[in-house]
Amino acid sequence: MFNSPLITVAIGVVRTGDTVLLTQRRKNADCPNRWEFPGGKVHADETVHAGLNRELYEEIGIVVKRYSPLIQFGHQYSHGFVRGYVYLIDDYTGSPQPVEGQAMQWVNRHDVHQFKMLDANHIICQKIFSESQNNLY
Repeated sequence: MFNSPLITVAIGVVRTGDTVLLTQRRKNADCPNRWEFPGGKVHADETVHAGLNRELYEEIGIVVKRYSPLIQFGHQYSHGFVRGYVYLIDDYTGSPQPVEGQAMQWVNRHDVHQFKMLDANHIICQKIFSESQNNLY
């Protein structure tokens, strides 16, 4: 971890009722074809919240109006240590679209485990499931 670059990412769990939005990484990306919650790298000159807004607009074409923190995590990949900040997207404008040409799918949150997710996204899935069990989701 100490010799790995630190990569800060902002991730949005976009939801409608019991469904959440997943996107699939493209074939030419790190960890190709894996499914993930939309989001991405925070630029050095922006806050995590600004990165969240920018990434969700660039990837799925929505403008976030309201969000709440869900979880933070750290995960070691071969290309660096990822520090993730995950938010529930409570309100947004626009209709999510695969702006970057990636696959995109609305999935019942209880079925997310059936998708080949990025390793770090398993932490998010566990949190979503535990939140729904406690009626906090």
